[in-house]
This record gives sequence, structure tokens and C-alpha cells, in this order.
Amino acid sequence: MLSVAAITHNSHYPWTNWLNRGLIYRALRWNRPLARLLLVLALMLSLLPLSRAQATPPAADVAQPSVASVHMASTETTTPQFPADGVYLYGQSPTPEELGVGYMVMEAVDQQVIGAFYMPHSSFDCFQGRVDGNELALTITNSYTQETYPYAISLVSNDAIASTGEGLEPLSLEGLYRLAQPSDNDMRILATCKAAL
Repeated sequence: MLSVAAITHNSHYPWTNWLNRGLIYRALRWNRPLARLLLVLALMLSLLPLSRAQATPPAADVAQPSVASVHMASTETTTPQFPADGVYLYGQSPTPEELGVGYMVMEAVDQQVIGAFYMPHSSFDCFQGRVDGNELALTITNSYTQETYPYAISLVSNDAIASTGEGLEPLSLEGLYRLAQPSDNDMRILATCKAAL
């Protein structure tokens, strides 16, 4: 286990400068819960390369595949496909409307999305975006300042699971749980963002 002192002196971790400047501590003290949500999501996404690097064998140990095996692999693998057009709700917790937990409500239409990040009983920030390769590329609009900034969430292909009457659902968003049904409040937030963007 690494200590904070060891991590802050190791340049392999991209977030060490944040620790040295005290930005994480200040962000966690902010009175804006959405800023905390975005910080937590950014930290989770910045740690993904570390876990993937540990799981990937060194390049010297990997045998070069034959042309036939490459062709077979390309027909068997699937790229993430965004779900059918509709309204979706995701959360940092599998339980809806939990205080202090961040949620994302969005509507997908033709690979384009519009929606909001929010915490229950707090403000929300609207976003719009599209599927770009293996990520959901978003432009978030700050609800207070109206400034916009880019943000991306990785799309994760899961084994397709058949469900009764609903077809296949091969996709999830990195670090978020798919929740069953958006509430009336989720739909109100979504309608506000659709009108604003």
C-alpha cells in the first residue's frame, strides 16, 4: 500500500499535482455537490489506465496473431453500441434518489444525447453530446455561470443479456449503474435541459 507521501513524490500518478496543491481537499469542502461528483468521476477515470496497465502483459510476451485469427477475432468482437432511442437514468449508486449521490438523466436520439448531472435536492448541470468511438463525449453547461466544458465517459461493452420483451442491452457507462425508470423529477430536469440547450 502506498502512502500519501510516496504517491506525491511519484510522477507516474497524474493526480499527484492535485494532492500537492490541495485541490482535492478544497474540492471536497466545496458547497457544490456537483463539483464533488465531477471530481470523483474524474479521479475514477484517471485511475483506469493504472488498472489496465497492471492487467496488460508486456508487449514482448505477446505473440503476433496470424491473419486468420485476426479475421476471426474481428468478426467475434463487438464495439459498444449506444442503447436505442429513449430516456435513461444512471447513478453512482444502484439506489435512486439517495442523498449525496450523483445521478445522470439523459435522452438518446440517433447517437446524440441531452441531459443533466445532478444530486437529489441540489442544483443540476445540463449537457449535450454524442457517442464518439468508445466514449460518450459531452459538453457540460455550468448552471450558474453558463460556461461550457468538455467531459467524456467511457462506454463499456458487457456480455449481451437477453431480457423479456426488451431485446439486448450490451452497454453500460464506466463507473455508473443503470437505473430502471426515471422519476417525475428526473423528467422535469431533463425537460428543463432540453429547453435550455
